[in-house]
Amino acid sequence: MSPRRGGSGGGTVVLDLSDLPDDGGGGGSGGDLPGEGAAPGPRPRHRRALLAAVGGAVVVAVALGTVSVVAAHRDEARLVSAAGGLRPLDDAPGRTWSLPVSGDAGVVHRDGTVVLTGAGTDGSEDSGIEAVDAATGAVRWRVPVGGSATCDDGIGPGGDAGDAAGSGWPMTCVGLDGDTATVTLVGEDGTVVGHREEDVTGDRPLLPIAGGALVTAVRVGDPPEGGEGFAYDLDGAEPSELPPGRDVRVTVTDAATGAERWSRTLRYAEPDDPWRCVVWTDDDPVGDVAVTDLWVSGGVVQVSGCGVDAQLTPDGVRLDDPAVDDSVQPLGDGTFLREATNVTSGVVTAQEVLDGGARVLWEVPGTLLVPLASDGTGAETRLVLGDGRLTGYGPDHRARWRSPVAADAVLVQTADVAVVAAALRLVAVDLATGETRWTRELQEPVDGYQAFTDGSSAIVTTTLMGRPLDGGAGDGAPVDVDSGEVTGPSGVRVDAYDLADGAERWTVTEPPDRNLVAVAGSLLAVDGRSVSRLG
Repeated sequence: MSPRRGGSGGGTVVLDLSDLPDDGGGGGSGGDLPGEGAAPGPRPRHRRALLAAVGGAVVVAVALGTVSVVAAHRDEARLVSAAGGLRPLDDAPGRTWSLPVSGDAGVVHRDGTVVLTGAGTDGSEDSGIEAVDAATGAVRWRVPVGGSATCDDGIGPGGDAGDAAGSGWPMTCVGLDGDTATVTLVGEDGTVVGHREEDVTGDRPLLPIAGGALVTAVRVGDPPEGGEGFAYDLDGAEPSELPPGRDVRVTVTDAATGAERWSRTLRYAEPDDPWRCVVWTDDDPVGDVAVTDLWVSGGVVQVSGCGVDAQLTPDGVRLDDPAVDDSVQPLGDGTFLREATNVTSGVVTAQEVLDGGARVLWEVPGTLLVPLASDGTGAETRLVLGDGRLTGYGPDHRARWRSPVAADAVLVQTADVAVVAAALRLVAVDLATGETRWTRELQEPVDGYQAFTDGSSAIVTTTLMGRPLDGGAGDGAPVDVDSGEVTGPSGVRVDAYDLADGAERWTVTEPPDRNLVAVAGSLLAVDGRSVSRLG
């Protein structure tokens, strides 16, 4: 009889051990016992070995189950930390919670927590920050920070989804009230771990950046005797001569202590176009060579204005080329893309990939298409458009394959496939071979600005033009584009396409003023009135 009974289909396996000799059975002749006759033979180990094998199988199964759970958690952590990454959305998402916010509200992602800045959802007039459970919308804690607040790595209603990833705790926030800035450092549990006040003026912006720091940019030196203003004619009559401009000093200080970390001076260079030297007063343009704008995007410090234009890392490394009209964006892996453009036409003339020290790693042979969303894999392949076709490059910057697809944008990229927008089509390109896996024809072009993935779907947005069927109530009703005069954007459709075959899995429509962002693995809809979770 076979010691194993039962099928192999995953059901219960019954083991019959009756035919196996007992471990105590002797190997000698007759009934001899040890010590009374022949020496005992070796003791059979069949039953013990079988029991050990069964026990081992159970241990292996448990171990494999544990590994599977750990791997699933690791995969989800990678997914939700990636740009545009979401937890699984198998069905069309509806609103699971919504919180009212003020018009200047922003969103920050901190280790799985959604933090709303400028929230004030408790009805108070004081702007504060709130930590919210992404799944339920429950407020975990609230901290007033004084005045209109800005926190490091935050995004506003018009922000870029890629800016939503936070940089850890504590979070640094700056609240402005007149000429007083309140600096607050908040820990993960809502405890205030640092607090101080600093005097500021209108021409001295103060912004928080990653790593518990503050950045400011001010003009230095004495203003010209005749003043820094000049007449600017909106109809096109440009001034023949600008007043002398001044340099800009960028300084980064420790948020908790105010001690200087680094400082560097950006030299003034008279601009070819005085448009960057213009401010608006009572709807009229006024020239001023002291115009200076400071903001932080994706961790890059941006300084722009009259006669100055620079992009710096939080450590003070200048990433742009002062001699070229260019821009810099982070690629999410510690490198940066520097893009030079023609001043007159605005056409991209060159691209370079830099490391954190501004060293050129790769001169891009075409236009690098940066994915709008990723599941956290796929960094091995960079996609470049050149001569009307798409080329995949490996980490060694060598071409692996070429595809005839002329892509406008890479919407979603994983380790295996990239979904690209090409006119009125979505095309899935195999990243191992460059072959087309599937093509999806569209009625309207996708925006090319918002895309997400839950690991199994490419989730993309389309702006719907026309008159809403509900008369413009803005509640996400369908749009009838053939019912009359086109009145402008009247909705945003969100479609999920299966990454495997391009089949449409679900679709929803949102009002046109909603900005969708992926934060802590949740799809949030942000506008000047509320923050809502879809899912």
